[in-house]
Amino acid sequence: MNKLRNTLIAAISVAFLSTSAFAGSFGIGAAGSLAAIGASGTETEGTAADTSNNTATASNNTYVGSVFAEYTFDNGFTIGADWIPGSADVNSKKLSRQDTELSEQDDDIPDNDTATRTASAEVENHITYYAELPLGGSGLYAKAGYVQMDVNTTEKLHETSKYGNDTVDGMVIGLGFKVDSGSNWYYKLEANHTEFDSMTLKSTGNASESSANTIKADLDVTKATFALGYKF
Repeated sequence: MNKLRNTLIAAISVAFLSTSAFAGSFGIGAAGSLAAIGASGTETEGTAADTSNNTATASNNTYVGSVFAEYTFDNGFTIGADWIPGSADVNSKKLSRQDTELSEQDDDIPDNDTATRTASAEVENHITYYAELPLGGSGLYAKAGYVQMDVNTTEKLHETSKYGNDTVDGMVIGLGFKVDSGSNWYYKLEANHTEFDSMTLKSTGNASESSANTIKADLDVTKATFALGYKF
């Protein structure tokens, strides 16, 4: 996947820096999308008394906005980059359960307190490097690209225990329709799906008598997008 990312970035850089050497147009614009975020995960308990796996799924539908820059050759082939500012929750509701809190890290005296564990996460810094291949002369195109984003866990665990954050990579594929709307303006209608690599996180700050818990999660995003661009 790193090879695909580097190839796409290099191709985009060449097009952006050498537009005079190619017949085509440079475009910038903004897009709005309805995104369906889906996730599934497994948490493995680290205590000797409990090595069970707890599984859960999460989903959320949200509206997201993005900005993009792209270069389109005369034959319709397009390369570009799209960035989504801000963040979005992975789940539309909080997941929680009651646990017995034993002891804090470096403290061998059991507390035996009841604690509420809340699981949640958000995604941000979503950037896509893509290529669009025209399918005939009707404006229809196929899309493929490399995606990267940050996943921030916003859970509430025991007093000192927490999971960290991670950056995940993914692949996007889609179909779209691109139309000139007069003058230098154009618009695109697109549906795409992004499948991200599996993510593994280990908890830190655990109770002294236990080892780290482990979360393994898979995340995917499906979007319907309307984009408006201006070409030079």
